[in-house]
Amino acid sequence: MIKTKLALFIFLTTLFCSLEVYSCRVDEIFVTGHHVKEYVRLNGVKVESYYRKSYCRKIERLNYFSNKDTKLSKKFKTKFKKWKKIERKLIEDLLKELPPWLKKYKLRKILRSSVIQGQINNPALIIPSSKTMIISDNYFKRKNQKGILIHEMSHIGVLDIDPILLLKFLKVGGWSYTKGSNPSPPDKVIMDDSVDSPSEDFANWVELYYTDPKKLKTFNDKQYQVLNTIIRIMEKSNG
Repeated sequence: MIKTKLALFIFLTTLFCSLEVYSCRVDEIFVTGHHVKEYVRLNGVKVESYYRKSYCRKIERLNYFSNKDTKLSKKFKTKFKKWKKIERKLIEDLLKELPPWLKKYKLRKILRSSVIQGQINNPALIIPSSKTMIISDNYFKRKNQKGILIHEMSHIGVLDIDPILLLKFLKVGGWSYTKGSNPSPPDKVIMDDSVDSPSEDFANWVELYYTDPKKLKTFNDKQYQVLNTIIRIMEKSNG
């Protein structure tokens, strides 16, 4: 049993290598362990430098619309811009319409950009560990705006799913793993970018679950049934 659990942990960790594994609450973000430089407190007491372990930090401002983020701007080579009232209102309204099990996850920051990482056709991007979402110009040209938000929020929700059920979903879908190599996608995928990672494939399936379930049933009914079980469990736990 111990070996089985260990193998499962290694398998899922490798499958989701693009995500940081954490167990923070829906209103918290994951902060990676880091070195803290020495500093002086307001009362004059000097604090020596030290290493702070990874921890979960409570989000002070939920679903906060921001016009800038210097660190992310450099990291993603993306310039952020000011939100228009009509754009912000649209996002606020659509977030309220998300399925309950996804709506419960609170975002720390929602940013606005013209283009994300130079990809003009990329409508949105989410950073699960910091619960930060970036919305681009392309998003407002899409007809499936609610579906896109469902997709992005699924990248956060996937971290709370029963790993055994998640593994079953991926294996039924055709994902495979060989020790020492990255996960291999199925020969046939539901969307072209599903081959990018198991997480992207899962998010695509969740998006279609709410927007075009017939397509999923026709594509792989067994995988659809596993996803249906996962979502029912997540919905029940939310209630």
